[in-house]
Amino acid sequence: MDNEMERVLSMGGRLKRLLEEAEAESERLISEAMDEADQQVNQVRQDGEYRLRRAQRGTGIDNLIQAEEIEAKKEAQKINEEYKT
Repeated sequence: MDNEMERVLSMGGRLKRLLEEAEAESERLISEAMDEADQQVNQVRQDGEYRLRRAQRGTGIDNLIQAEEIEAKKEAQKINEEYKT
């Protein structure tokens, strides 16, 4: 009976360590994802501000339109491929 109890306690300890490791890993992954999301948001904000300044000056509108058309086509192709799978 003592052996069985020791096995159960040992297994409980291992499970607790595994759970703690999984929680630490998930926190690390969440932190990395949040950092990456912040970087992406900042990049989009900077791009938007740059485009707004150019549009307000009236320069590069044709380039902006062309870039947006290319981006829209890429997004449409991506969505189309997602629906095909």
